[in-house]
Order: sequence, then structure tokens, then C-alpha cells
Amino acid sequence: MSTSPAAPIGRIIAVLGACGFASTFTMRLLDPIVPELALEFQRPLGDIAIFSTGFALSYALSQPILGPFGDAIGKTRMIRFSVFALAGLLLLTSFSSGYSLMFFLRAVSGAVGGGIIPLALAAIGDAVPLAERQIAIGRFLAMIILGQMMGATASGFVADHFGWRAVFVLAALMALAAGTLATLFLPSQKEASGTMPQFGPVMRGYRGIFANPRTVPLYLLVMVEGAVAYGFFPYIAGILGERAGTGPSEAGLVIGMAGVGGILYAIMVRRIVHTLGVRLMTRLGGILMGLSLLAFSLELPWWTALGLFFVHGFSFYLLHNNLQTYSTELSTTHRGAAVGLFAASFFVGNGLGPAMFGALYHFIGAASSLIAYGCALIIIGLAAPALLGISQRPR
Repeated sequence: MSTSPAAPIGRIIAVLGACGFASTFTMRLLDPIVPELALEFQRPLGDIAIFSTGFALSYALSQPILGPFGDAIGKTRMIRFSVFALAGLLLLTSFSSGYSLMFFLRAVSGAVGGGIIPLALAAIGDAVPLAERQIAIGRFLAMIILGQMMGATASGFVADHFGWRAVFVLAALMALAAGTLATLFLPSQKEASGTMPQFGPVMRGYRGIFANPRTVPLYLLVMVEGAVAYGFFPYIAGILGERAGTGPSEAGLVIGMAGVGGILYAIMVRRIVHTLGVRLMTRLGGILMGLSLLAFSLELPWWTALGLFFVHGFSFYLLHNNLQTYSTELSTTHRGAAVGLFAASFFVGNGLGPAMFGALYHFIGAASSLIAYGCALIIIGLAAPALLGISQRPR
């Protein structure tokens, strides 16, 4: 991504962060209000949790298209379009009159939202040298984590006081504000061709990406990570409600604490990288996430989940930020496509996760399902360094 003295890297990352904030604000928006939507549409919790599947799978499946488009016509141009389109779809969602319409709007929102974070990460990859890229991505993550945290927390509070429709109006305003900032402050990319991507070059680009021997292991790892790290989130409000009679506000606070843990990671990322090293970070991330789920499987007082999800959020980024950094080096000539496929893999897992958890929940109950997901996270953390050849220090 070309920059100029009038558009310093710090400002570009800040504006990209605002766009990422708007995107992640919508991702966990439904989790605290799943029981309320179940009552609104007279559906079981599992049916409402499928909204998350529709959003995530659409987000994932859009990546192989949006990545090459970003490389061809400009990443920042695609980001601006996506943020404004997302704002319009969120506003329409606030007027949803039925289950099927809301599912459709969430799915389309996922497809449009797929043009934001992966292309922003690819743009950072273009602008920042590899030696400093993990730090820059960590700072960008601070904004998208804050969006995730605020989206979940605000959703529960707003739904309790103004109803679930107001939640989507608020999210639409956030996206509108981010799109305005992107229009005013994100520079156009001089290296973009301005033409539509052609099928032949796109396929050659994908062949080049998959020629890297680390591509398939990385995408498979992040797919499983996406399924088990976040696939149970749509059930948190229901689990807490069954255990302690809590409502959307408490569920929003619990889910939001994962974002607080992520913010702490983003603040400390430079010190963490240089103190622990990449390999140990990756292992600790998976182990600590798994242990937090094992503890959540116990029927403890609801407020203990605040601390557990803080640990979950912090340790998620210990693992995920390393995987994400590796994705920016799979291909230097088709970085947008490579990062897009990485995001696609993560969100395929994120989409399948709720359906898998729902099936487990039905057959073996919440506690055993949480234990299964926790054990899977521990295995990912231990296996990733060997599968990817992750060195102790950044290359």
C-alpha cells in the first residue's frame, strides 16, 4: 500500500482500525440477545444461533472474491465500499419482521463485512516491514478487539433498555462513521490497476499461494481454531441464563471481557513478543484458552465467567496473532488473496462452530461440550509450532 508524507502509516492504521472496529462491533452483536430473539421469533436457541453461522460462512465464502478484487482495484477502495454497504444492511436488519428475513440480512452482512478486516490486514502488510508488522497488526487488533468488546457489551445494555432493534441502529451508525473516516483519510493505492480481476491471473495467484508448504496446515489450523475458540459464544447467554437466571446485560459483560483481555494483549504485544518469543506465545495461547473453557464448564457463580473470558480473550490473541502474521507472508505478490483465504478459513470454522456445539449440546450437554472444545484448543496450541515451523523469535 503506497503512502505519502501526508498520509503517515500511523494515521492509516488508525483509520483502518476504525473500519475494523465497525466490522467487529457487528460480529458478536447477537450473542447477548439470542434468548430475546428466540422469544421474538418463537424459535429455539439453536435456530437463533444459526444466525451466527450464516454471517460467518458468508463472510468466509466472500474472501476468495474480495481478496483478488482488493488486489486489483485497491484495498482501500474495497474497504470504503464494504463499510458503507454494511451500514445500510445493519439499518435494514433493525426493521426485520421475520426469522427468514433476518437470517438473509445477517448472511448478506457477513458477505459485505468480509471486505474490511482481511483487506485492512493486507494493506498493513503492504505498508509495514515484516520486522515491525506483528507490532503494527497488534495495534490494529486493539481496535478490532475493542469493537468486539463494545459490540457485545453495548448489545446487552441497549437491548435491556431500548429493545433489540436499537442494537442494529447503533451498529449502523458506527459503520457510517467509520466509512466517513475512510473516505476522508484513507489514501488511494497507486499500485492498484483499477481493473476487474481476471480469472486466469487470480487462479495463478491462488496456485502460487498453495505452492507454499505452510499454506494448507495454516488454513486448517485456523479453521479449527475459529470453530472451537468462538463457536460456543452464541450459547453463552443461554448457559448463563439456565445456571443463574442472568439476562442480556450480564451476558454482554461476560462476552465483552474477552475483548478486554484482547485489549491488554494489544497494549503489551511488543513486550510479550520479545519476552516470550513466538513459539511459547503460540503454545500458551492454546493451553490457556483451553483451560478457561474447562473452568467455564463448571457450574460456578456467573461472575466468575468475567475472569475466565478475560483469560480467554487474552490467550486467543497470543495464538491467533502469530497465525495471522504468518498469513501475511504466504505470498508477497498476492497478499490480499492470501490473507483473504486465511480469514475465509477462520470464518468457515467460526460458522461451523455454533452448529457443531449445538449438536454436542443436544447429545452430551453444555459442560461436556465445553470440555471437548477446551481440549481441542489445547491440542491446537501444542501442535501449531511444529506444523508451521514457528521459530522462537520473529523472522
